[in-house]
Amino acid sequence: MATDARPVRLASGALLALATGCTGPAPGPAGPPAVVVVLVDGLRPDHIGAFGAAPSPTPALDRCLADATRFSVARAPSSAAVPAVHALLAADHPGAVAPGAHLAHRVAAAGVEGRLLASTLFLTGAFGMGEGWTETAHHEGAPAADQVDRALDRLAHRAAPQLVVVELSDLLLPTPLAGAPSPRLDAAPPALALWAQLEAAPLTADEAAHLRQAYDHHLAAVDTALGRLCGALGPDDTLVLTAPHGQALGEQGAVGHGFGLSEVQLRVPLALRGPGLAAGPQATPVDLADLGQTLGLLVGAPAAAGTGRDLRAAGGPSWRARPLLLGPTTHGPAQVGLVDGDQKWIAGPGAVQALDLAADPAEQAPTTTDDWPGALRRRWHAAASAPTVRVLRVQLQPGGPTAEPLTLHGPTGLRIDHPAGVVDLWAPPSPIHSARWRLAARPDGVELTATSGRLPRELYVQLANPTDLDGLALAVVEGDQTWTARWPTGAPPAGDGALRVDGPAGGPVTARLAWVPARGTPP
Repeated sequence: MATDARPVRLASGALLALATGCTGPAPGPAGPPAVVVVLVDGLRPDHIGAFGAAPSPTPALDRCLADATRFSVARAPSSAAVPAVHALLAADHPGAVAPGAHLAHRVAAAGVEGRLLASTLFLTGAFGMGEGWTETAHHEGAPAADQVDRALDRLAHRAAPQLVVVELSDLLLPTPLAGAPSPRLDAAPPALALWAQLEAAPLTADEAAHLRQAYDHHLAAVDTALGRLCGALGPDDTLVLTAPHGQALGEQGAVGHGFGLSEVQLRVPLALRGPGLAAGPQATPVDLADLGQTLGLLVGAPAAAGTGRDLRAAGGPSWRARPLLLGPTTHGPAQVGLVDGDQKWIAGPGAVQALDLAADPAEQAPTTTDDWPGALRRRWHAAASAPTVRVLRVQLQPGGPTAEPLTLHGPTGLRIDHPAGVVDLWAPPSPIHSARWRLAARPDGVELTATSGRLPRELYVQLANPTDLDGLALAVVEGDQTWTARWPTGAPPAGDGALRVDGPAGGPVTARLAWVPARGTPP
């Protein structure tokens, strides 16, 4: 689904290109330099040959990145996309994005056209990502080949310097292959079936091996698509490979991201290839805030005021080492953390764990400690004392209460609008990344489409104004027909309530509404 485009001032300037893979034909014709930023959600460096994976599932990336600067220790500051990309945009820790001050604004001030091509709702204006770009486009769940085609179209028609940010979401919760070793892997995607079960029954070794095989299968398609992108870039373009977060693929029985601060959820690939950039591995620890700082500097923008450093100076005499603050997590019990060299601390409810990553890289033997850095203490107390975010629980009942999902006839959708806007929407036991449901932005809200004709029975909605229900509209869509109910203006905003939607072929639908604390809701 395409969304709005916002104009900014254009001029010329130097550029960097960020991409997650390249190979193929000879470089394309020279033109205005292009920055192509490809963020591959959930891309793990240990599954890329250029970062040491053997055998390699990424031959195109390996050839493309052979002469790139490859950072072997790069982290996202969060295991969820929204805070991690906010850190990149701000060149600072998550939560530091200020209106009018993130990467798109810096790039525009340097005279560069900025384009954001998102494939999940999380990289849109609904989550504070949309300001300042020349163009924003959102195509929920679009495959890598289609997203690369869109990037290539922008590059083919460039008449001015470009920063093109392309998100690929093919690797989020990879769908298992045929012949899965257990019935619970047959769900699509697996996390919807697994997240609710893992605490009681962690992944077995066979299940984890199957998920990794499925991951590499989907990664091969990403690799092929990015090979085409790499071959289309000219000699003045620069390429960078990165991801907003990693993900667990069976480590310690877990799968997914956003619920913890383990290294497999935080480590991301980071490689830069282009004029004037060194080739080969670079062992200096870096993070996405550094990448955000570097992008601005490469297009001629002034340095951001955040903690991000210029990656071109990594390991040199001007490089300043610093610890990396982590989190907070977005799903499950709140956690924050800090990494300082090989030492890592994770603070959660009731305990602080210390880890030595040099001696225990798999994080199998954390120790409980009372000796933790002051910066982490301040971070934890700030997170713990932050106001509790309220979200709206929506329980859908066809006629009367039922434990079954709501089933309607034909293409089924649910629209939720509010004058202040909708910030987030999810269904337990996981965020909505699914072949069953598609999520798209609307001017004042979101639309959830159930491709199977079955809507989840329970949803959680985070409104931009979590105190006022005036103007809230809930609509059920069946085929080309829509039935809408609105919250009465002036009705009490607190406590429980209900909206009744009359008309669908399956009978009336009642949506019971209740405010609940965000931390008390799944996942």
